[in-house]
Amino acid sequence: MAKKFKFNLQSVLNLREFKRDLLRQDLANIMVELNNEKVKLSCLVEEFERNRDRLMEELLNNDNSKTIFYYRDYLNFLEKKIADERRIVEILEEAVLKKRKEIGDAEKEKKVVEKIKERKLDRYESDMKSKLQKNADEFSIQRFNYEKRSAV
Repeated sequence: MAKKFKFNLQSVLNLREFKRDLLRQDLANIMVELNNEKVKLSCLVEEFERNRDRLMEELLNNDNSKTIFYYRDYLNFLEKKIADERRIVEILEEAVLKKRKEIGDAEKEKKVVEKIKERKLDRYESDMKSKLQKNADEFSIQRFNYEKRSAV
C-alpha cells in the first residue's frame, strides 16, 4: 500500500494562515472604528455649520452680545473637537494602510510555504508514479519469465 503524502511544514503553513486571518480581523475592527469616527466627524461638522448659521442670524437680528459670546465659545469648542476627530481619523487611516501592508506580507509568507508544499507534492507524485511503473515492469518481467518457463 502506498504511503500517504505528509507535508513536514504543514504546521508552519497553518500558523501563517492563522496569522493572516487574525490580521484580517484586526483590519475589519479598525475599519469599523474608522467608519464610526468618520460619522462622529460628520456630525460635528454639521453641528458646527448649524451653529455658525445661528450665530450669523443672531448677529443680523439681535444685539444680545451674551448669546453671541455663547455661540462663539461653542463654535471654538466645536472647532477643537473637529480637529481632534480629524486627527483620530488620520491615525486610523494610517493604521488601515499599515494593517493592509501587514496582510500583504503575511499573504506572501503563506504563499512561500504553499509553493514549497506544491513542489514537494509534485515530487511525491512523481516518485509514486515511477515506483508504480517500476512495480508494473517487474510484474510484467516476472509474468513473462513464468509464462516462458511454463511453455517449456
